[in-house]
Amino acid sequence: MSISNKIIMKYLGTLDNPMAKTISERSRSEDGVIIEIAPRFFSTWDFGKMSMS
Repeated sequence: MSISNKIIMKYLGTLDNPMAKTISERSRSEDGVIIEIAPRFFSTWDFGKMSMS
């Protein structure tokens, strides 16, 4: 499965609706670009536990 179809399935749940078809067509033409970013590291912070006094 292509990366564009994986993204479509993740966010739209189907390849059959008009938006999915548009995204898929554009990714195969020169009108669109899909970039996959695969981070090697990421970090998060929990600011909910900070005291604001």
